[in-house]
Amino acid sequence: MEESFQIQACSYGLPRELEGLSRSESRRLIEAVAKRAGVELTSTNVEDIADHAAKMDPEGRPLFVLVAVLDWLDGNGISADRDGALRRLVARMDGQAVQAAGSPQIRLMRNVRTIATALGGLSADDYAQLVRMLTPPAGLLPDVYSDFHLVPLDDLLDGVRPDILGELYVLDQLTAIGAGRIAVMALLKMAWQTNQGAYRAFVERAAGDHREHDCLVDLLDVSDWSASEACARMAVDVIPLLQRNDHPVLDWVFSRLASVRQNTTNETMDELTVVAHFRRATLVLHEGDARRANRLYADALAICATDWPVRSDILNNRGVTWMYLGDQHAAQNDFSTVVESSTATDERRACALNNRADIFDSYGDTSSAIRDRTAVLALAETTYNRRFIAHIRRARTLWNLGDLDGAYQDIDSILGAPDIVTEQKMSARLQRAEWLIETGLAVRAISELEFVCSSERNFDSVEGRAKELLSHLLENLPK
Repeated sequence: MEESFQIQACSYGLPRELEGLSRSESRRLIEAVAKRAGVELTSTNVEDIADHAAKMDPEGRPLFVLVAVLDWLDGNGISADRDGALRRLVARMDGQAVQAAGSPQIRLMRNVRTIATALGGLSADDYAQLVRMLTPPAGLLPDVYSDFHLVPLDDLLDGVRPDILGELYVLDQLTAIGAGRIAVMALLKMAWQTNQGAYRAFVERAAGDHREHDCLVDLLDVSDWSASEACARMAVDVIPLLQRNDHPVLDWVFSRLASVRQNTTNETMDELTVVAHFRRATLVLHEGDARRANRLYADALAICATDWPVRSDILNNRGVTWMYLGDQHAAQNDFSTVVESSTATDERRACALNNRADIFDSYGDTSSAIRDRTAVLALAETTYNRRFIAHIRRARTLWNLGDLDGAYQDIDSILGAPDIVTEQKMSARLQRAEWLIETGLAVRAISELEFVCSSERNFDSVEGRAKELLSHLLENLPK
């Protein structure tokens, strides 16, 4: 257990956000890539490529700087957009493959690359087993002993990288007509049969990177949903990645679910349908339409069994919409239903307790707020996020009530927890520093603030506030 806690303490609990390159860093990368390709760029060339990279990706991620350079190097001018640049790289890759292997074999090469990309890459042993177990139609894939002159099969089995390029490569292969499209769909079905987990990961990446591609829906249509609940679940899991509630893939998913439910009696499909409704409503909520989201959550509840896990999620989110709409009483009822549910998980109950505590705070009912946050901390199976929220908000309530020792104990609990992430711990230290300033202990506050400012990981707002306070305290220290 001790070793496990040490490992957890070193893990990065939030998605790691990498800063993009600065303009000067982009220029250096552009020049380095071009030099590696044997090309000397003028300063005008460098600026044009840097502008193109910024248009493709305003965040300045290095991948798109690289793509912009390669796009420029193809000698045909700069393409109009990100996908245009990626497609030109694919075309260059295809051209090189034709030269290396000869055009009669290019179709087989493309087929290997398609299935390998959809599986995130394959070893030669895995490919041999795939061909042996699934016996693809004659002429669809080469055997494991095949080589393509200058392109070894092992290289093809690595797929098309980086992923964002490979995803677009496969999606564009689906735009073929006739036998070409049938072949690609057959390859995707084989990928699904070979390794559902790897294929799901590919689909989720594709939905995240190319959510507006016309053929995205085809990636979800690789199995009979009535025979493969996992395929239906994959489609429902993609919904949050679409990022808009009017996405055409959503209508297709609901249509397929309705068709399966009409033809078979399947409780899992009924539950997945409710999950799909919940996720669509959540997209609406994220788009800022709390009133419509509230109605959609109510519709989902009307067809949701009381023992399905998603019911607690719907109630928690509908409670949030009630809060946005100013109906605290209705929100409290939804959160209380989750708290009192015999089937809600600890995590969902913790979410409801924290939210209900916020409502009690808004009423001035501090004892009830403290009770709910204490109940969160007594639950066995909750994430660090729920416990951090309970500790930090209970600490603030205790401070306001004059229980300074209790407030500081909550801060100490946050700092001592092995799984609460560094950013949250720095937020707790900032809170403690503010209290130290409030009680006239400026020197101790400076020490806390310096610790926060020196941390390599911080929420932007926490770091900014800490620097502001530290600067003010240092300027006003007695001479």
